[in-house]
Amino acid sequence: MSESVRTIALLVSYLGMPFRGYAKQPQCRTVQGELEAAWSELSGESVNMLASGRTDAGVHAHGQVVHFHTATGFDAERIGSALNSKFGEDLVIRESVEMDSAFHSSESAQLKHYIYRIATGSTPPVLDNLTCEWVPQQLNIAAMREACEYFIGTHDYESFAASRRTTSTTIRTVTNVHIRGQRNRIIIHVRGTGFLYKMVRNMVGSLIEVGRGRQEPIWIKELLRACDRNLAGATAAAKGLTLYRVHYLEEPFSELHKPSPLRYPRQTPNA
Repeated sequence: MSESVRTIALLVSYLGMPFRGYAKQPQCRTVQGELEAAWSELSGESVNMLASGRTDAGVHAHGQVVHFHTATGFDAERIGSALNSKFGEDLVIRESVEMDSAFHSSESAQLKHYIYRIATGSTPPVLDNLTCEWVPQQLNIAAMREACEYFIGTHDYESFAASRRTTSTTIRTVTNVHIRGQRNRIIIHVRGTGFLYKMVRNMVGSLIEVGRGRQEPIWIKELLRACDRNLAGATAAAKGLTLYRVHYLEEPFSELHKPSPLRYPRQTPNA
């Protein structure tokens, strides 16, 4: 890469419902399409803005990481605010920084942290309807927490893979699954080194089955051994899922050096 070409990283948040996912698609509104169009308008450059992961249609992001290359001399720290002037309220750049040329938003990532939000009870969640999946009954959180333990470690996640996957292997490593419950809200945290297409939503769908009492916690262990998507629970709705944070060996963004308000205990893999 030419010395005059710089690598810029963006910390991006967006509401998933208005977009047809992150990746560009013809005749569809996408996050990548909005970012690239805004940059082209600002700089006159046509760039490829690559993300840490391609969130699906309807999936939100609090800490999506995007990088691109530019030959402009724009102040890196002001790029985010310049781009924000082109967006509405459903997409925002939280921070922009210049990175070493070796940085890659996806390939440099060490861990990804997703959050899934569930509202429970007899009435739907009016105020946070766009970011919660509604289950019209109370769920057994203790059973769900027991079931979570079977996900920890390196396993074949064929039973939790979508049919449209294009990866050569379904083996993935999940480092942490933790559930927080408060009143009629349940938040499921999932961290791992990488995930299959719709894997987290499929995991959550099966955890909901356990929470409803339709399956015992050990069912998750049986599903992992079976390697059969047809045996697992339904895919949980996209609107409940948020890409919360992407971790790197060296944190690119100063904002993320601050303590997280969503801390949770570490869990150890199953033997």
